[in-house]
Amino acid sequence: MHRRAFSRLLVTCTLRKLLASWLRAITIAAWETEGTPTMGNQAGGPKGLCVQSLPVLFLHIPKTAGTSFLLMLQNTFGDNRVRRFRDVDEHIQQRLDEIIDADLDDTSSSCLAGHFPIHLFRPHLSRFQIFTILRDPIERVLSLYRFLKSGDPAEPERLGLSPNFSLAEFLSSSNPELYGQVRNGMVRMLCGDGHFSDAERSEFWEIETDTTALAAAVANLDNMDFGLTEQMDQSLALARSSWDIPYVLREYRENETSEETFPALSDVNRIVRLNMLDIALYARARALFRHRCGASNTRGTTNAYNSSSVFVPPIGEPVETGDIPGRQGFYEFELNEHIAWLHPDGPAEINFVAAPGRYKMSLYFYSIVKEYPATEVELHLNGWRCSHTAAALEDQWWRLCLDNIEIAQRFNRLTIGMPLCIPITQLNPTSRDRRRVGLALANFLIELPVAA
Repeated sequence: MHRRAFSRLLVTCTLRKLLASWLRAITIAAWETEGTPTMGNQAGGPKGLCVQSLPVLFLHIPKTAGTSFLLMLQNTFGDNRVRRFRDVDEHIQQRLDEIIDADLDDTSSSCLAGHFPIHLFRPHLSRFQIFTILRDPIERVLSLYRFLKSGDPAEPERLGLSPNFSLAEFLSSSNPELYGQVRNGMVRMLCGDGHFSDAERSEFWEIETDTTALAAAVANLDNMDFGLTEQMDQSLALARSSWDIPYVLREYRENETSEETFPALSDVNRIVRLNMLDIALYARARALFRHRCGASNTRGTTNAYNSSSVFVPPIGEPVETGDIPGRQGFYEFELNEHIAWLHPDGPAEINFVAAPGRYKMSLYFYSIVKEYPATEVELHLNGWRCSHTAAALEDQWWRLCLDNIEIAQRFNRLTIGMPLCIPITQLNPTSRDRRRVGLALANFLIELPVAA
């Protein structure tokens, strides 16, 4: 019902769309001829031309803060341009090959991500910028244990664990899903040999004695970009530099597990013995990471920026949040509701390109409560606070408008500060959703101002 009511609010004039399309065409032609100039001191962006970069391939090693990193990717490239692979079956290689070929041929994806080992992407590696995140092997195994202990009870049951399973039982599990993660899970993901991920092969069960897997994982790591869970700020800075992102990438703390359980020393010792290859890989990763951070600090800023990471709004046409790249400070776009809640660690931001001139901007929000103080929302454009009108629509929908606002530079940053966030559990005590939310963005619309 909300979507039908909302869609009626987004009807625009045909003549205005034709004029907007014509203006957009000549603007893009000018960018291609002149390049994109400096973003401006307030926005803090680089100089140089817009470039078309290779899409990112994010190899998501479980329990490495990858869920938080994935949220950053969805903000940066737009949720609908981040393709997530979830299901694994005997046809996975064929499905991946077909999907990758289709997505890259029509440039519909800026990023591919999934809990998949690198060998599945071997035919396509040259077509991507590869990135992964590693974590201290002991902490990674303990994090998986805590996650299963505190999560849905159906998941441990599915994995063959008893209702009150201990760390010792968890480490002793012969379920292939657990066995492969508890015993050198990072080396398995990065070595490039599918035998170590196939429970039908003897190599899967005997990886501790095979140092060739470690050597292959180290070789692959040397030739890809990566970060460390324990140094996420520096990891994001390296990703930003590698991908030519013209704004700071933010860390989002999602899917965190409690650390109240203190393992026995005997269990820690067993984790060490089961993960000697991962420990060696992580030692190499830390040394290489320090070297790359030092080199990045001396390299300076880029002279180009990634076109997939910046929003170019079509004049006169509303754009759904999931189709907007260049964002930071949003939760994952919700396909069913067609909204993305603003993250409480704000403000949220949209980095966009527009030709200098005067415009009208409209942002369509859904609020967590009907009496939301929408007039107290703070909007800043390139660091300057902007006055806006807040119109209540229906069913907790709002339209925030910036009328006849002047844009003096082509690269711009719009920030959105919420006055109020409410825990979802406060409104629904039985909910497992632990987020704090206030406003959710549905659409962004930029128009030419109506002539007086």
